[in-house]
Amino acid sequence: MSDSTAKEPEVVTADGDELIHVPKGQSRLRYLATIGLVLFLLIIFVVADLFQSTLTGGGGREDRVAVSWEDPISGEPTSVMSSEFDRTLQFLSVLASTGRGYYPPSAAFRDIEAEGPLRRIDVTDEDTAAFLVWEDLASDAGIAVADDEHEDFLRGVFVTNDNMSQFARNAGLTVMSLSQGIRRVQRVVKLQNLILRTQRIPDSAAAVAQWQEDFPDYKFEVVSVDAADFVTQAKDSVPADEELKAWFAERPAFERQRLFTQPRVVYEAAYVDLSEGATFDGASLLAAFPAAEGTDVEQLTRSYYDLNQRLRFMKPIEEDDAAEDDGAEGDEPQKPEPAPQAEPFDFEEVEDRARTESELYAALGALLTELQDAQAAGEEFDFIARADELGLVTDRGADDGIERSEIPEVPGWGSRYISGQLSFAAEGTFVPRVVISENAMTIARAVKKIEAQEPPFEEIRDEVVEMWAKEEASELAKETLDGLRETLVARPEDVEVADWTPVIGKEALRERAVEAQYAYYDRPALGRGEMPEDQKPADRFIQTQSTIYDLEDGQVGPAIVSADKGTAYLVRLDAKSDKPVQEIDVASYEGYGTRGLNERMMEIGGKVFRGDSEWFAARTKLRFPMKEQIEADRAAEEAAEEAASGDSES
Repeated sequence: MSDSTAKEPEVVTADGDELIHVPKGQSRLRYLATIGLVLFLLIIFVVADLFQSTLTGGGGREDRVAVSWEDPISGEPTSVMSSEFDRTLQFLSVLASTGRGYYPPSAAFRDIEAEGPLRRIDVTDEDTAAFLVWEDLASDAGIAVADDEHEDFLRGVFVTNDNMSQFARNAGLTVMSLSQGIRRVQRVVKLQNLILRTQRIPDSAAAVAQWQEDFPDYKFEVVSVDAADFVTQAKDSVPADEELKAWFAERPAFERQRLFTQPRVVYEAAYVDLSEGATFDGASLLAAFPAAEGTDVEQLTRSYYDLNQRLRFMKPIEEDDAAEDDGAEGDEPQKPEPAPQAEPFDFEEVEDRARTESELYAALGALLTELQDAQAAGEEFDFIARADELGLVTDRGADDGIERSEIPEVPGWGSRYISGQLSFAAEGTFVPRVVISENAMTIARAVKKIEAQEPPFEEIRDEVVEMWAKEEASELAKETLDGLRETLVARPEDVEVADWTPVIGKEALRERAVEAQYAYYDRPALGRGEMPEDQKPADRFIQTQSTIYDLEDGQVGPAIVSADKGTAYLVRLDAKSDKPVQEIDVASYEGYGTRGLNERMMEIGGKVFRGDSEWFAARTKLRFPMKEQIEADRAAEEAAEEAASGDSES
């Protein structure tokens, strides 16, 4: 029979003395043995890997020395285990992966390839080792990053706390570990900046020397001949017509088009004659196109006057018949009075004429709209017949057309205001608006367009001969100057004239040029692109040439013909020299000083801060024991495989 008596629960108070409470009625020894067995099994089968990882640094892998070095100041040996090395490399890689330039300090002095607008790098073992070495030196030097300094930096990078938290989550870090890691980098950068700051004194001599090297003065002598002097000789060898015709056909289009006919237009025009004394009857036109109901005639008249007063309503210029003579003999000459300027009539003086013309202008515009609409609809119409019905003066151009330059000279309606519009109108279309000139208001149509054409060769033969002779004369001038060089120095048989740059003495060149009555110019020493006060054609030629600046002292390059074919030049570089120090301006001095300073910073940083530099490795006796062991094991395996392969083949 079971005992149904209720039992009070056994309670072990928080401040009790027992570590393990044995329930009443059970053997204390047996109970403790059972608990011990459970703990033993738990350790062996459940947490063995975690326990081992805690002791060895992670993953069950043995925590070995990843990098070792000697302090470059004290010589004290230092090493870092693989667990700490891997954590540091991983953090530096996280920063570098952002693409914002947050990379290990040593990598700032590497040749990093840019990928898009942001710089991305792979953090190497050497980068990590260099960081650890410099972190150790920063600690020894007492370098610290103040809280305010650290917070300002974080604020500049992440802007808000939310951005920093998001970045930490994406990187698999806590905000605290991210902040601590960045602070480590700040300490190293701070120490390195203190070291570089000692070098931030520009080297004045180096800055000036670099400026002089980049912007030297060039002293040239120039011999030149005019191609025009050889035209007569060239014409003595003009080729036969067939060859000359073929030569012309191969010329660039812009050269051939100079001899082409001008574009022409066949036109039709109708106009209101506004010349002085003309009597135009606009009754038919106004009856056909009356003003729309509600038109403000006064406003229309005023607008017409304002827009056209310079063409239609100017006062005639009156000559001053009472002008005095030039003065008696011996008097000082008088300054001529400025020519009188034309002025427009006041609106009230010409209001009636302006009203009449404004009505005609509106009616003519309505006629133009009617014709344009009919054309757009594909309707058949006779422009000239319609204009005649309305009492307009009409003009039908000749079938061979007219050039643009001739349109202003057409009697009655021709003007510079319509020449461009008519010339550029598409074939069969009207000019877009009514055109007002001093003597007419006109509408016109381009009936046919005749494009520029190459005339028959017989008509332009003389002009082609002139073109050929000019081209040939420039070549004769060039050959003459190249021949001058060979009278002074023998050209090797295996060297082409265009590739030959002999050294010729200045006096020898000058004497031979003067003897041959060629122009000789001793140009002053000037920088590239500079011009002397007394400019000569040769100065402008020199500015357009680049090859002459590659000559060495005393060399004379091949003759060069100017772009217009008018002159051939032979150039000798006398000397390339440094500009006077006094000519360097403040901006150039500061710019070259800064450039030199940056180059020196990169040189020092690349030597001292990079983990893969020879100086750094030698100074710190940097080693990677684990990597060395892995490489040794791999080499042994490969050697064993090769030996086994050799045995199997034998």
